[in-house]
Amino acid sequence: MSSFREISTSASSWASLAGRNGMPGPRPEVVEEMSTFRGGHISRLIRQAETVVQLDDILFECRKKISPSHIALAALRLEQLYQLDKSLTRHVAKVAAELERLAASRAPRLTAWQASLVVRGLNNSNHKLKEESLLALAAVLIQDKCQRLELAAEDSLKDIFYGFGSQEFSNPVFWQRLCDFTTPRISSMGVKNLTAMLHSLSRVQERHTPFLEASSVHLLAHMGEVGPKHLANVAAALSVLRFSSPDLVAAITAQAVVCMPTFDGKSLALLAQSLRRVGPPMTPELASAAAARALACAADLQPFYVAKLVKALGQQGVKDKKFYEAMLAQIRPKLSSCTQGIASLLVVSFEHAPEGARKQLKEDLRQAGVPVPSMERRSPEALAASA
Repeated sequence: MSSFREISTSASSWASLAGRNGMPGPRPEVVEEMSTFRGGHISRLIRQAETVVQLDDILFECRKKISPSHIALAALRLEQLYQLDKSLTRHVAKVAAELERLAASRAPRLTAWQASLVVRGLNNSNHKLKEESLLALAAVLIQDKCQRLELAAEDSLKDIFYGFGSQEFSNPVFWQRLCDFTTPRISSMGVKNLTAMLHSLSRVQERHTPFLEASSVHLLAHMGEVGPKHLANVAAALSVLRFSSPDLVAAITAQAVVCMPTFDGKSLALLAQSLRRVGPPMTPELASAAAARALACAADLQPFYVAKLVKALGQQGVKDKKFYEAMLAQIRPKLSSCTQGIASLLVVSFEHAPEGARKQLKEDLRQAGVPVPSMERRSPEALAASA
């Protein structure tokens, strides 16, 4: 019969294994013994890491058993932890650099899903990958006619576009083969993923005509599913990539009127600027709706986006004094911290505004102690060139 001391000791050690919910968990050595050859216990530890420092410790302790799946999961967990707390930049940079080293050295063993998580996770952790690391990952994805991508889910394809685009990886061979592979699959894609891919192509200014044509057809058929942010991204992509599609521009304009009450200030400024560059003048309905929406979300606008919005709507003939007064009121408290470049941008953007608004901007800049660039009206030829 067990003694009382033995029973107490056993109970104490059992209680020490209790988790947060009060239920006991297995001992560490039991966890490892029961794990599969893929290192399931390491995956569990990575997913449950509560801080970047803890994630760093896990990667160090398990360094001899790290597999490609662990690298991908760690990149994803690092992204999640960084978004929760962006103050530990030094620790994040350390872990991100180690994950980049592991991913680059083991690139031939990574699946498309794992590579997509690595580039997306490290990018969203504010980490700039080295060119050679990106080349190693890109080469694996497009080798053997993009064989690895055959089993990739749509979200993984989107993350590959997003990660390499955000890293500004401008290798033409990579983008050509990636777009060649993706183009036949566009007709079955969700519009949100497709608009994200278009936005990524615009980041690297990669103009793949078959991809853009297939995207235009698919978006026209599903324009009712496109929301404000994605509308702005599509319009911006058309503008940057200089792709002409009058039907798509007309559909974006019509959908923008429908979605206007849900636009935020940044997306509205991007949409207005992009439509000014790629299509005919805004319809009066869209221009007035955009001005009214700008009044409603003026508090969210920084001077840079105010300049874009004022310039775009001013060139579309918007003369509503309340709109310009609201934009001036929004930027006035921030003028003292504006750079000379932003001040010049504001001056240029108000060239199409009413005379009173231009004079008020000049006075506000002087009171804020910002050197006032020339406020003289430029010739029609100069204005057309700046547009």
